[in-house]
Amino acid sequence: VKGFLITSVMPDSPAEKAGLIGCNRTVIVEGEEVPVGGDVIVAVDGRPVDRMNDLLVYLERYRKVGDKITLTILRGNEKLDKELVLGERPP
Repeated sequence: VKGFLITSVMPDSPAEKAGLIGCNRTVIVEGEEVPVGGDVIVAVDGRPVDRMNDLLVYLERYRKVGDKITLTILRGNEKLDKELVLGERPP
């Protein structure tokens, strides 16, 4: 599966309002602490995303603050669509 893990969600953000979930725990893999338990974004408006940069480029080129988008996420073994309204990007 391609996509990227949501590690945290800012309070009162569009992501929180849409019900997206960030990592809630960590595990040790080969001596490294790795965050787990968050949603994985796999598509935006039906377009596959492999990494965060894919999402950012799409938003910069085709969307603006106030637009509604649909993120396709994996949560555990479920595939869900979550709609959210874009807000200003924090500094």
